[in-house]
Amino acid sequence: MDKITVRVNDDMALDAGTLVEGTAGRRIEPPATTMFQQLIDYLEAQPKPAYPCRVGKPEGVAAVNLCLRWGTFLAVLLDRDKPLWSEARNPEAGRINNAEMARINIEASANFTEFFRRFGIWENPILDRAATYLPTPGVSKIREGTEGKHFFRFFLEPEHAVMLVDGYREHADFFARRSAWVQENPLRVFANAVVNFSYRNGPVEDIHGGRHLGSPLDARRITPGEDGVVTRFAANRVADIIMGLGADMNSRPDRTWEERALPYAMADRLLITPDDWSLTKTSQVVDYGG
Repeated sequence: MDKITVRVNDDMALDAGTLVEGTAGRRIEPPATTMFQQLIDYLEAQPKPAYPCRVGKPEGVAAVNLCLRWGTFLAVLLDRDKPLWSEARNPEAGRINNAEMARINIEASANFTEFFRRFGIWENPILDRAATYLPTPGVSKIREGTEGKHFFRFFLEPEHAVMLVDGYREHADFFARRSAWVQENPLRVFANAVVNFSYRNGPVEDIHGGRHLGSPLDARRITPGEDGVVTRFAANRVADIIMGLGADMNSRPDRTWEERALPYAMADRLLITPDDWSLTKTSQVVDYGG
């Protein structure tokens, strides 16, 4: 069994799990402490930054760095200490397999759930530290862009949320199933929507899709340029979500997470919230088979 580690900076290396090889093939067992929690422990031990993270896009970059770029299995595939895979620039090659993508989706959603639950939105001390102490490869290439980002905020606005929810009340069975789903874990439903909208339905699909040519763990499968593209897309969208969510919390502080999440659960045809993602897992095994 081999530990998989990813160097974040000179002071921090993440435990990304354990590679197990046997007669049934190889698999990666997730670490005992999630990558997100390892980052939180590291950041909370650092000195308070002299300057807070600015509202808007810098917050989006810091949140994506913490919850996605470094806090999930994606960090393994973006490890710049490894040589670039020979097929990394092959436009027909699929470079993230389904099992790896599933682990990334689960970890990112669990991370955003904890992020919103534990650290809130405004004057967020963990974002200040993330912006200061977590490197952002390709940050110089991250510039403002709309990329359809405001679509997510549409359902945080009261009149649009009510319109969507009320439109489904006449479909009693569907409405009951989705309402129960939200009641089970409303914050996770919302986080699933965040990850799907800001990451999964974005440029990473060009890296995930294609013909499977292997899943080497000793090489970097995603180019530095693609790293910046994926991060920029996610950061712009998450920044807008943070702004919209913060405004909603400020203007309607008594609104529950059930009320916020329900419109996203109902929007099944709008490709915002996947209905088959876990509401409980924090990670999972990556099974490569034989």
